[in-house]
Amino acid sequence: MQVFIWIIRGTPLMLQIMVVFYVPGLLFHAPALNRMVAVILAIVVNYAVYFSEVFRAGYQSVDAGQREAAQVLGLLRTQTFTCVYLMQVIKKVLPASYQ
Repeated sequence: MQVFIWIIRGTPLMLQIMVVFYVPGLLFHAPALNRMVAVILAIVVNYAVYFSEVFRAGYQSVDAGQREAAQVLGLLRTQTFTCVYLMQVIKKVLPASYQ
């Protein structure tokens, strides 16, 4: 997964659009995608990778002591994520103008 993220983040969006449009036909002899579908697919994948990196950084920035405190309180894993982690991640991920 990290290799995929590294490749997507390291290549320009225009190259990704060209790959999505041309490669299926060249490699698999599949009919060409509609141009608009190829562009939308490439943009969605590109921005999904960038947003996943933003949320990963927000998740990793939460201190491990928060998880330990939730365990001491007897919270389940889902409760720990929704009540403790998710609120802090959202606060750290949002731009300053929204806080």
